[in-house]
Amino acid sequence: MPQYILDMNLDWYEYSCGKGINLRNETAQKIGDAAKKCNIGMSVHAPYYMNFSNPDEKNREKSRDYLYKTLEIARFMSAKRVVFHPGSYMKRNKINAFNIAVKEIKTVVSEIKNRGYDDIIICPETMGKLSQLGTLDEILDRLATYLEKTSALQKKVKSALVYPAVVMIMAALVTLLLIIKVIPVFKEIYSGFGAALPRPTLVLILVSDFMRRYFFLGVIGTVFFVFILTRILKTEKGKYFFDRLKLRVPVFGPLLK
Repeated sequence: MPQYILDMNLDWYEYSCGKGINLRNETAQKIGDAAKKCNIGMSVHAPYYMNFSNPDEKNREKSRDYLYKTLEIARFMSAKRVVFHPGSYMKRNKINAFNIAVKEIKTVVSEIKNRGYDDIIICPETMGKLSQLGTLDEILDRLATYLEKTSALQKKVKSALVYPAVVMIMAALVTLLLIIKVIPVFKEIYSGFGAALPRPTLVLILVSDFMRRYFFLGVIGTVFFVFILTRILKTEKGKYFFDRLKLRVPVFGPLLK
């Protein structure tokens, strides 16, 4: 199958488990290995009969298990995504049914992390039917709520970082002032003693002398560096590299997503 996909000039294949998960892990592994050889990306479609909005808790638990089993197969196939249908309204209030499904999927996401499948993306898929979850209005409403909460959190984080940033800038300026203006005064005092100075003090004096001698070159170099960095960040590759760098910052990186 992967070779057939490659011959059609395609680079992705979705294996369907819509009617049930009826293959062994060894078979899934062979399919994944063949896809890798042909450089074909893989996704797996979970069984169609899952319903995360089912009013019966036992049925919702079965849906969760079906998704976990699909994730296991996806792992053996080295698949990057698992696609599934969230469920149907079952002649119930649409808002209640949708909220139940959202709660269930959040539970699934937490369990996926515990089971070590968090490197696989789960993709809820809409079917375009009035009886199915995920109408355009529902998706836009959830998206708007998510974006509003994310924006509010980002504003809070950025506001909280303003004060530490100002403190760090002021500390850097004060340190620079001490090195350029104060250290030379102490150097003259120490030289009058004629005593041997400790190595850390000598290093500090050397740094002070270097910065005083090449201060303007440092200013020019800083301006040039900022100019080049600004030009790089205006390019597509520069933006992509800088955005990836921001997202990898511990603690704060996830908040910027």
